[in-house]
Amino acid sequence: MSNFYTYPNILRKCQTVPYPIVGATREQLVSEVNCERTVNFYQIDDDEAKQPIALQAMPGIKTVCTLGSDILAGGRGSLDLGDFSYVVYGNKFYRLDSNLNPTVLGNNLSTDSGPVRFSNNQNQIMFVDGVDGYLWNFTTQTGLFPVPRIDTSKYFPEQPIDITNYNGYFSVTQGESNSISYSALNDGTVWEDTTHVAQTFEITFKPDQCMAIKVVNGRMFIFGGIICEQWIDDPVGLQVFSRVNNMCFEYGTPATASVTEDFGRLCFISSNKNGYEGVRMSDGGEPILISDPPLDRILKEYEQQFGIDDAVGEIYKESGHLFYEISFTKANHTWVGDLTYFPQKPVRWVEREMQDESRFVGQNYFNFNGKNYVLDYKTNKLYEMSSNFYDYDGAVFRRMRVGRPFTRENQKLFRVSRFRIDMVTGVGTQNGEDQDPQVFLSISRDGGVTYGNTLKASSGKVGNRTAQVKFFKLGSQQEWVPRLEFYASIPTTVIGAFITYDELER
Repeated sequence: MSNFYTYPNILRKCQTVPYPIVGATREQLVSEVNCERTVNFYQIDDDEAKQPIALQAMPGIKTVCTLGSDILAGGRGSLDLGDFSYVVYGNKFYRLDSNLNPTVLGNNLSTDSGPVRFSNNQNQIMFVDGVDGYLWNFTTQTGLFPVPRIDTSKYFPEQPIDITNYNGYFSVTQGESNSISYSALNDGTVWEDTTHVAQTFEITFKPDQCMAIKVVNGRMFIFGGIICEQWIDDPVGLQVFSRVNNMCFEYGTPATASVTEDFGRLCFISSNKNGYEGVRMSDGGEPILISDPPLDRILKEYEQQFGIDDAVGEIYKESGHLFYEISFTKANHTWVGDLTYFPQKPVRWVEREMQDESRFVGQNYFNFNGKNYVLDYKTNKLYEMSSNFYDYDGAVFRRMRVGRPFTRENQKLFRVSRFRIDMVTGVGTQNGEDQDPQVFLSISRDGGVTYGNTLKASSGKVGNRTAQVKFFKLGSQQEWVPRLEFYASIPTTVIGAFITYDELER
C-alpha cells in the first residue's frame, strides 16, 4: 500500500523524525539562520548511554545564612582554606566555621563595593580591593586592615587591583602602571629588600597597564589590557621571577575579575587593541579560545552598549561538570560555559537567569565541607548551590530551550501533526502547585522572531513514569521553531524530541 494519499491539489506523506532539541545557545545575528537558545539548562553527554545527550537543569540555590545587618552589603570575594572559609561582604571581612557561623575579622574596609581578589601563603591570607591591601595571619590570629604603607610595607602598591601567590611570594599588580610589587618570602607585611628598595618588576613586551595576575600549574600569567606575559621562577637565581620570552601573547583582558583559576585551569575574557577578543582558557600553556562565534557576537555587543570591564568569572564543579561562569551586571546577563568535555568536544555556552530574566544573582563560588556555596552580588545572603535544589532561593526559574529552525528541502510546505518531548516524567510533587507539572510550547513560523499562542501538556503526576509529553495539530508552515519552557520546581531533564509531519504540495 502506498504511503501517499491524495486530497484535491495536495499530496501528503506522513513521517516521524528525531528533532534535535538538545543543544546550546547559538543565536545568530539573523534569527532565521539560527535562533537556538538554552536558558538554565546544560548539556549532558554520554556516548555509551541509551540516550547519549540530554539537557539537565542548572543547579538551584537556597539561603543558608546572612552576613551582617546591612541587607544591601553584597558579596565581593571568597576564599576557602582549611577548616574555615573567608568572605568579604560590603566593607567587612568574615570568617565562617564549619557550621557557617560568621566571625567579623575586619571592619570598615576602605571600599564597600566591587570585587576583591584573594590569595594566601602558608600562614597568611591577603586580599586587595583596588585601594588597599588587607592581611590576616591565621597562625597568630592577627590582622592588618589595611596594610599600612609605613616601615617595611611602605612600598605596598597605592592602587592594588589584583593579587596572587607564587612560591611563597605575594605579587600585586599596580593599577594604571606596568608594575608588579612582590612581598618577602611568606610575609605579606614586607615589600622591600634588605637594602630598603621596593621589590618590583614590570611587564615590558609592549607598553601596557597591568590588569590581572594569576598562577596556574606553576606558571604566572600577568595580564595587561592588550598583552599577556608568562613568568616563572628565575632559573639562574639572579632575581625572583623571570619572563618566558616565547610565551608573550597579543591579547590581555579588559576585566580583572573575569580572570580566575581553579581545577588547574585559568579562564578569562581577552582583548586586544581592537577590543573584545574572545573567551580563553589555559592549563599553563598558551591560552586556547573557548568561545564560539555566536557568543563572541553577543559579548561584542555588550562591549559596545554597556562595556564589559565589570565581568566577573568563576570556575566551579557541580554534578561532575566543570563550569566557567561569567556575569555582566551592566549588561544584566550571565553566561555559563561547560568545560567538562573540552578539548574532545567544544565548550557549550548557555544562559543563566533569574525569574525576572535578569543576570544570575550568585557571584564568587567556593567549596566548603563538600558543598558548593555562592555569594549574592547585591545582598548579604550566602547560598548553598546544589542539583538537589530546583529553584533559586524559592523563586521558580524558567528553563527554556529554543530549537533550531526545522525546514524541508526546497522550502516545501509541511504540516506538523505531533511533537513529542522525551524527558524524565512522573516527578511531580505530592501536593501543591507542582502536582501536575506542565510543559509549555510555543511555535515560531518566522525563524524565531515572533511566537504564537502557548500550548501546554502534562509531564506526568508523581509516579507516572510512563507519561509522554505530546502536542498535536500544530499547523502548516515552511519553517518551524519550537520554544519549550518549564516552570515547575522539580527535577527537569530533557532527553530528546520527535516531530511527525506531512509534506504538502500545491
